[in-house]
Amino acid sequence: SIADILLLRNPQKERFPLNLCRWAILLSSRTMLTFFLQLTRRRLQYIVTSLFLTCWAASNVVLASRASPIHATWIATPVCEVSRQIGRLAQIPVILDRRINPNTPISIQASGESYDTILSQIATTLHAQVVYLKSSIRITSPQTAGRCVAAETLRNKELNQLAAKQKQCLLRTEPWSWLSGSQPRNLLEELVKKNGLTISNMSMVPHDHFPAAEIRAIPLVDRLDLILAHFDLRVTWSPDTKGEHPSGMIVPLPSATDTVMTKPRQSMPRPQQPQGRKVFTLRLEAPLEPSLVALAKQLGLTLEFDRDTLTARSISPQEIVRVDVTQVSREKLLDAILSPLGISWQIRGTTLRVWAEESIEP
Repeated sequence: SIADILLLRNPQKERFPLNLCRWAILLSSRTMLTFFLQLTRRRLQYIVTSLFLTCWAASNVVLASRASPIHATWIATPVCEVSRQIGRLAQIPVILDRRINPNTPISIQASGESYDTILSQIATTLHAQVVYLKSSIRITSPQTAGRCVAAETLRNKELNQLAAKQKQCLLRTEPWSWLSGSQPRNLLEELVKKNGLTISNMSMVPHDHFPAAEIRAIPLVDRLDLILAHFDLRVTWSPDTKGEHPSGMIVPLPSATDTVMTKPRQSMPRPQQPQGRKVFTLRLEAPLEPSLVALAKQLGLTLEFDRDTLTARSISPQEIVRVDVTQVSREKLLDAILSPLGISWQIRGTTLRVWAEESIEP
């Protein structure tokens, strides 16, 4: 024992009774053990508390992001690009239904509105409807909106009837991306094979080609239905299957429920507009004069377009301008549009004057 070793090394071991030394070391050991147990328990409590706070914070980040004010201007920007940017800023995928023309131009000026408000404006322009699902937001037709909500409600009931391991498999979250021209059936088959699933009726997915996309980390079950909802389809999961990997079947979306949740699940007051200069985001490929007319309207300015000076410089009012800027000031936005063409601009009061300087002959 440790007591024997200590006594052997001590030349005056007769001063230390053997039993007394053993009892002292035993008591010290028990005290240290109790201390380490308490320390471990406190560390576990700290870890659990930290995990809880992390999960709580993550769930509220999306709500806070969607409620956060946005200051941006889109002028004749394809709706697919607008929805992609909003989804990235709001930290939740915004899915545009394949039956909506992705190149539909959108012109919106956001001056402190929330993302939900902007999405509602976009849906109104497209004669569509916004559907708030658990892991994504869809912009789809009013006829399909209620069916998507009913499908998610039905799917949640089916998941609760599965075994714990099967449910855990379907709720595994991962990001997802694919290249332009990818076929939806191939995307689904790759996802099914990767996760060891068995899904029948895959032939119901029609042949199509999707544009490139990058989807943030969402559950596997949402990734499958995200693709299938484009064709009014979903996966139904059966509780009769056994094993770790569940099996499902592709079926049409259910009929819409009587009460359709097409608005945010939580009312979010509009935050106060932050102080500071506004910034603008613009992706543009359009004729010069119509673009400036739309931009001046968005900025609350009256356009004074000097066609004569532009014609003298052989600049056509229908010259195609190409701009792709993000979060820039009003001045840099105008420079990005006009400077490449050698066009000058000036803002006086509420008037935006655009003209071309006379060329100086050498």
